[in-house]
Amino acid sequence: MSSLPPEEPPKRRVWLWVLVGILLFCVLLVCGLGVFLTTGTGQNLLDDLATRAATVTTSGTP
Repeated sequence: MSSLPPEEPPKRRVWLWVLVGILLFCVLLVCGLGVFLTTGTGQNLLDDLATRAATVTTSGTP
């Protein structure tokens, strides 16, 4: 019998999978928002936000 130590299993790169998951989530989020904001509902949301921002900026109170 040999006295060699047992081989260690290869290290898993968990951090790499976490990073890939976060990047994939961000890409999907940006694409989803891009599609949503091109719909009628998304356009209405943007118009409402722009109107509120203009009102707050010009009047000084919300």
